Amino acid sequence: MSLMRPNYGAAICRFCGMTEDQHAIDREQLLDSGQTLYCCGHCASAYLCPDLPATTLDHFYREHYRQLFPFMASDTPDERLLLQMRSRELALHRARRLAQSLPRHARVLEIGSGHGAFLGSLHALRDDLQLFAVEPGHAERTLALDGAPVRFIELEQIDQVGTLDLIALFHTFEHLVDPVGVLRQLAAVSTPESRLAIEVPDAFIPGATWTAVHPAHTCYFSADGLQRVIRLGGWEPVAPANCTAGNLYQEARPAAEGSVIAPVTPAQREAFLQQARDAQRTPVSPTRRMRLKALQSVLGTDRVGRLSRWRHARALDQALSSPTQAIVLGAPVSLVTEEQVIQSALDSMKTRQSLRLADVNTAKLIDLQEDAQLRQALFRAELCVADGMGVVWAARGLGIHVPQRVTGIDTMHALLQACATQGLRPYLLGARPDVIEEAVRKLQQRYPTLQLAGWHHGYFKAEQEPQLFETLRDSRADCLIVGLSTPNQDLFLSRVQAKLDIPFLMGVGGSFDVLAGRLRRAPLWMQRAGCEWLFRLVQEPRRLLKRYVTSNSRLIMLWLPAWLAKRLFG
Repeated sequence: MSLMRPNYGAAICRFCGMTEDQHAIDREQLLDSGQTLYCCGHCASAYLCPDLPATTLDHFYREHYRQLFPFMASDTPDERLLLQMRSRELALHRARRLAQSLPRHARVLEIGSGHGAFLGSLHALRDDLQLFAVEPGHAERTLALDGAPVRFIELEQIDQVGTLDLIALFHTFEHLVDPVGVLRQLAAVSTPESRLAIEVPDAFIPGATWTAVHPAHTCYFSADGLQRVIRLGGWEPVAPANCTAGNLYQEARPAAEGSVIAPVTPAQREAFLQQARDAQRTPVSPTRRMRLKALQSVLGTDRVGRLSRWRHARALDQALSSPTQAIVLGAPVSLVTEEQVIQSALDSMKTRQSLRLADVNTAKLIDLQEDAQLRQALFRAELCVADGMGVVWAARGLGIHVPQRVTGIDTMHALLQACATQGLRPYLLGARPDVIEEAVRKLQQRYPTLQLAGWHHGYFKAEQEPQLFETLRDSRADCLIVGLSTPNQDLFLSRVQAKLDIPFLMGVGGSFDVLAGRLRRAPLWMQRAGCEWLFRLVQEPRRLLKRYVTSNSRLIMLWLPAWLAKRLFG
């Protein structure tokens, strides 16, 4: 049923209401629902009609959706599902794009919040925001909120919330029966400074097949068509931003009074019609549903869902990657050299712009598969380098070129030397009291001009953290170097970044023990050969043997399926 007005009849555009210049392309074939796809010559967008009755649509979602689209299927939605879908990582990418420009105590609404990952990520970046959500799926809507205080409402209650500063619809807009009516409803609760953010599938991109047409999506957009529909809803699109492959992303502001909507050009209309016809030439295989149903009856929906997510994991990681950062087995790895890291750190301290350097080694790579907090702490860091040859080798084996291993202790020495020559003041935190004192003494011998903002041992309790934060704030340090265990180190640094204005933050693990002379570092030739782990194992066999055997075995078990998927699916 339409959210805003009665059902549309055939050949009446659900965007502009026009009846002429409506082009019937073909019937929907995936479910054979009796619907037909029409392209509107006025909008350069497409729609399915007639609307399905509410009972039919409900039956489709309950009985057929997971069979046809097993990617989201899981018998027990949990943290493993969120990782396989990269839910939090995609959400953080979106939240970062939008968070910084929001005013203090801004009011944010997400329509179709799913598991809650976007609002959870937004709260982690900006805990002052007021969050609202429309999500009819009650069972799983808090799975990825991570404690974010969200008020859930119905779509019809939007006007009771008050004015909104940001409204987000990520892969929801294409499901709406009356998208223009919903946009007008949202425009009524906006201010001139409000923002709208919409992400939808890019309909009929080159290579698309008729399987893209199905009852779950009532609306199909080109880039031009999406902008026109947004204007019809009373909003003015701003410059479109880059988006993950196969999708369109558009932000908009409330339109000014009397705004004129330019007509679709003949070239835009013909291009979209041609794309739809090209997709129609690759019809749905008549055995597709039977094959999927048979596979699920043998393996079960949960296993088929995991297979689907395994197949698409590389594409998801590539979508989340950038020229300076890759995703390796679910972990972020910055594609930078040690020299680039040092320069970024110095720039951060001089400009007072926040920069947190995290690192990932084999043990962390394994831990973050099940530890959502650690995974998000790494993804939220501006830089996350490979500090372990296992990670470097795994990445290169998957075709990802990591320039070099960037170790915490080498980076720290180079940074401290630069601080000593440029008058920058670092603060050291970690290790036992006697170890940190000895490390400071040796550093002052090595770098006589180094001025420390202070130092503190790493054996403090949770209730002592607020007092420690005050000490750090009063120190006015230019950078903070922390040596704690995993995952405490990354979680602590993440909290420091959120609450204090220390420009540069980094973790160095057990490096203070090496500085103090309690542990020896491997000879240079072993470091260059990537065998430093072996030298550490010889020094601490009881502590490290079981850890190395377990973590390296699990790394291989993670890497092999990823390598196989790359070989099979590219």
